[in-house]
Amino acid sequence: MYEIWIPFLSKNKLFEDISEVELLAMLNCFKPVIRDYSKDELVALEGDKLSHIGIILQGTAKVLKENSEGNSVIISLLKPQD
Repeated sequence: MYEIWIPFLSKNKLFEDISEVELLAMLNCFKPVIRDYSKDELVALEGDKLSHIGIILQGTAKVLKENSEGNSVIISLLKPQD
């Protein structure tokens, strides 16, 4: 079921020293969920307690920080495999 993602995930720094066999075993154990987000949809807010990690498979995500004037400033732009 997760075999399709093995080549992609193997290139991610988080999994770079893990064999494809071990990675597949991990995926079968973790039972990951793939989620789609709409443009400009919030994924998380600063201060949120998170119980999972995420890896971008397609598209990009902006990491924003609000400055003292209330304006959003782009801190980082995440891309696939981030």
